[in-house]
Amino acid sequence: MAEQLRVGFAGVGLMGHGAARNILERGGHHLTVLGHRNRAPVDDLVRRGAREAKDMAELAAAADIVFTCVPSSAEVEALVLGPRGLLAGMRPGMVLVDCTTADPVATRRIGAEIAARGGAMIDAPLGRTPKEAEEGRLSTYVGGDPATIERVRPVLATYADTIVVCGGLGAGTTAKLINNSITIGTCAVIAEALATASKLGVDMDALCDVLSAGGANGRMWQMMMPWVRSGDDSHLK
Repeated sequence: MAEQLRVGFAGVGLMGHGAARNILERGGHHLTVLGHRNRAPVDDLVRRGAREAKDMAELAAAADIVFTCVPSSAEVEALVLGPRGLLAGMRPGMVLVDCTTADPVATRRIGAEIAARGGAMIDAPLGRTPKEAEEGRLSTYVGGDPATIERVRPVLATYADTIVVCGGLGAGTTAKLINNSITIGTCAVIAEALATASKLGVDMDALCDVLSAGGANGRMWQMMMPWVRSGDDSHLK
């Protein structure tokens, strides 16, 4: 049986809930989650066997590895550096895994603060959707010390079937931001082209076949195509 670790998780929202649930149920790790005003995901995890911490210091004191999955670097900094934050409760050897799509400069700054206290940090932003989070089929793009990454890899594998090591601390987030810019840009180009085609009276079903058979075909187009054909936008969520 894999080693059971004490894992903390802050940010059990749309993506974080599925990741945390898989850490608990697929990985069999001892899970502590940070309370939040959105009670539904917290209460669900507690019902499944997780423990709830009232603040980040308590969460850090109860964990060997702490995950954060929040909207931006501002929230990560508040959780780590703020009053009763992670630094107030961490012990030497603890690892912070930040799953936030963050600012790499802030990530390295936070990592330096943690390292000064004897801990370590890796960045591991997430790809795909909440559906894949619940299914344990996310992708994650990881930056940090190689030995630290290997230490936490078994926990990452409970919720991610694709783990790409990108380099040093901040490299995972940098790669994710570049990926996002290409993805969003691709969607914008497709949307503009479809709007033009509609104004010109193009047969949209025929156009879908043309795009799928040519160089414009790709993952983002395949996700958008059901919406064009029938109004089904479920693939875009």
